[in-house]
Amino acid sequence: MVLNHPFVLSPQQLLRHIDTGCYYGNEKGIGRALKAGMHAGLERRDLFITSKLWCTELTPERVRISLNNTLEELQLDYLDLYLIH
Repeated sequence: MVLNHPFVLSPQQLLRHIDTGCYYGNEKGIGRALKAGMHAGLERRDLFITSKLWCTELTPERVRISLNNTLEELQLDYLDLYLIH
């Protein structure tokens, strides 16, 4: 899913699992929504956030760079699950 429209998270929503990946091109938009949702009272600990390491980034020297890029775009300190895609 490519996020081409505003994505809104609020404490009242039941959505608690967010599944994304750098290849989807939606991490910046989701990061903005996460930041806004947390500013509105959503707790990070109430979310389960998954992202994916794309298959072209599997070399040992690329994994940490890719993870850090994902964390930066999502505006997070950690992921709950990081999958190899």
